[in-house]
Amino acid sequence: MDRERWDQGRFADLRARRDSPASHRAYQAMFYFLSGDDLKRAREWDLFVRFCEAGQLGVDPVEVDMLDPPWPDLKAEVFGHAHYFELGEIVQQDWMKALAQQEKKSIIDSPLPLTALLSPLESIIQKKVKKKYAPQAMPLSLLLYSERNAPHWAVIEPLVGERKSEIRASFESSVFDYLWLFVANENRIPFSLSKRMIVSPLG
Repeated sequence: MDRERWDQGRFADLRARRDSPASHRAYQAMFYFLSGDDLKRAREWDLFVRFCEAGQLGVDPVEVDMLDPPWPDLKAEVFGHAHYFELGEIVQQDWMKALAQQEKKSIIDSPLPLTALLSPLESIIQKKVKKKYAPQAMPLSLLLYSERNAPHWAVIEPLVGERKSEIRASFESSVFDYLWLFVANENRIPFSLSKRMIVSPLG
């Protein structure tokens, strides 16, 4: 993969100085000069750094390792321990479709629906489970994020709450150790699930 234009150090340096209007503009402009895999990589890196800041995970942006299949999307040191992350975006249309289906469900009372009413979280977990990851990628988190005009969490929360047991069942049967939902347009992590402590005891 050609990564000639993906300069992670430069991105991290400008982002650290984004309080300066000139650095902020330069940081935003860098995305316009990227395309294809480089642009995808830069956006995922930026999203992940914002997630780490919201969760106070103490991750150094410069030290985030962007990976290629069969590895997950990236690796980072979380509180001194290597941790792998697979990212997945839930787009606005996914939320709106699920919310519309939820409204129809209350009107159409069918004891045996022909199709299950899945939340976007369930759908993307099932999609990601089909991927094969390097067995050494442990522990592994699935970081689901929502931005780009996505509804606010207050709108999404009832849908997630109603399907929480189904979401947990999908998660428990998956290869992931942790599940995070990052509502990027609000800079919040309102929902997460885990199978074990995020930091193994030092011994």
